[in-house]
Amino acid sequence: MIRNKIWRRIAAVVFLVTLAAVGYAAYRFVRLNMLPQKYLLALGAAAAAVLALCAFLLFKKGRHRNHIRQLRRILACVLCAVVAGGSLYAADVAGRLQSTVDTTTAKTQTTGTKVGVYVLAEDEAAAVSDVTGDPAGVLTQLGRSAVDAALAQIESATGSTPQLTETDSMTDLADLLYNGDVRSIVVKESYLQLLDDVDGYTDYASRMRLLQEYTIDSADDTDDDTAITEVPEPEAGAAGSAFVMYLSGSDTREAGLPESTRSDVNILAVVNPDTHEILLVNTPRDYYIPNPAGGGALDKLTHLGLNGVGNSMQGLAGLYEISIPYYAQINFTGFETLIDAVGGVDVNSPFAFTTFTDGGATQVVQGMNHFNGAQALAFARERHALAAGDNERGRNQMLVIEAVIQKLTSGTTILTHYSAILDSLSGMFRTNMSSDDLSTFVRQQLDSGASWHVTRYAVSGYDDEQPSYSLPSPNYVMQPNWDTVAEAKSLIAQVLAGETLQDS
Repeated sequence: MIRNKIWRRIAAVVFLVTLAAVGYAAYRFVRLNMLPQKYLLALGAAAAAVLALCAFLLFKKGRHRNHIRQLRRILACVLCAVVAGGSLYAADVAGRLQSTVDTTTAKTQTTGTKVGVYVLAEDEAAAVSDVTGDPAGVLTQLGRSAVDAALAQIESATGSTPQLTETDSMTDLADLLYNGDVRSIVVKESYLQLLDDVDGYTDYASRMRLLQEYTIDSADDTDDDTAITEVPEPEAGAAGSAFVMYLSGSDTREAGLPESTRSDVNILAVVNPDTHEILLVNTPRDYYIPNPAGGGALDKLTHLGLNGVGNSMQGLAGLYEISIPYYAQINFTGFETLIDAVGGVDVNSPFAFTTFTDGGATQVVQGMNHFNGAQALAFARERHALAAGDNERGRNQMLVIEAVIQKLTSGTTILTHYSAILDSLSGMFRTNMSSDDLSTFVRQQLDSGASWHVTRYAVSGYDDEQPSYSLPSPNYVMQPNWDTVAEAKSLIAQVLAGETLQDS
């Protein structure tokens, strides 16, 4: 009798712990709001049945032999432990997914503009006060309000400011420093990336050194043409119907995503959830199009990102005469990590060539290739080894994106790699799609279970040398082939209208 009383207390505790674990998992999944109602009902029914079985085994009365009763109790405890453990694991999955969704869909907080004081790498200066007595170079217009704010901070801290030498071009500014005409340059840090596009200046990272960095409040970065362009606010519920999303590959390997950075990947994903059709449209990074931040002055597409992802969205929306409500941005580090997290991707390359990673050469064969993250990134960035150069690079980028889509939507990849996938996106990925819209999109996919038909199209152009808004001196650009732009417009309209495209 005493043993039975003790067991009933133990059984009550075990059952309450199991019930709490199941309830916690249910709360997490309901809050996540990504599972269709039929799945929630099925899981609820299954949970109720398992709990009923646990209660039956824990509290069943009867005249059984002692060893049979002990066996039933052991079985009940094991079942409750499995149910509770599984529920807590499921709750962890839902909780981490919710955290990732909340992080990636949160409105970007303005972190301020970074302005740097740079000297030659071999300069012995240890502080800004060591160079304020010598001339400094600045850009006449680009980012000038932020630079002036930094100069005011310098004067407040040191009691003096350097004599300024002005120039209109980033290359001329670098020359002032290299030739010894000035001892330092003061410039918005994002504009140094412009030197990556000019032969003879790509080694700037090794030739100059950041002496001091200043963070300028957005309120003091007042230049209309260089301030960060705000991202458009999408209408609520837009993801429930056909939509266009701008996929941006940020040209940075550092942790996190800066507000202003060049975009080396510029792909529009035209998504129709009703027909399960996805059209990927690539626009080469050097496409010569109007820069909204420059009042419509012509510039390279990649440079539009220096004024924020919203500026790139506006430029592409104008090019294709469409509305682009959403964007998704990932940097190169996140791209590598995501592909490694899913176990690599299989990419069908139309050409054989050699590309290079930090680990050495990667031989790409014509046909199917299995790439890890570093190899996939090298494949997507390579252009010099390809006859069609940047045009072919854009096609390769879409091949990698298609491979990622196929990997994530087939088999059990998400279930077996969920932890690594979520870790890979933390701080490396962001979107302006609301958590509600993202939940709607996922629910629709889980509810239908249908596979997606992906079509690729790349606009093309021809090589040219022209001055651009961000680089006033003549530099390499790609003049648009307007026939291909017109074809892209037609394909976009077809997908948005619910038509199914032929395979590319």
